[in-house]
Amino acid sequence: MQTVRFKGNAMEFKFIRCSVTPSLRGEFSRAQEAWNVTANSDGFLNQCGGWDAKTGDAVVLSSWTDSTSISKFMQKCHDKIEETSKQRETYKNCSISYLHDVLQIPAHDASPQSDAELIRIAFCDLRRNSTKRCENPLIRCMN
Repeated sequence: MQTVRFKGNAMEFKFIRCSVTPSLRGEFSRAQEAWNVTANSDGFLNQCGGWDAKTGDAVVLSSWTDSTSISKFMQKCHDKIEETSKQRETYKNCSISYLHDVLQIPAHDASPQSDAELIRIAFCDLRRNSTKRCENPLIRCMN
């Protein structure tokens, strides 16, 4: 996948979805607290998460400055946190996606450190050669 930068600095996102056994939601949430140390990792920006109202799945979205930072975290810290948290025992399956910042729509302060109250992530399947036709209306709308 190619990352295309339009404005600002590209960021990388890690999206995690876990199908949690309903009776173990509390244990999953407590185990999630072990991941707080991720905030000390180089390149880590922030994280948000919650429960998907439709599926009941746990979802977590973390943002990083770049893919190198995520790779270093995965190599040095991830397995130790996963092992000590015992979170794996609380869910049936887990899927992980790595997302790239492809288009930033201009705003007054689009820095990752701003006190944003909204993040919008759009998953779009586009026909070949239709990217500009999709992007241009979004950019005009947000300007």
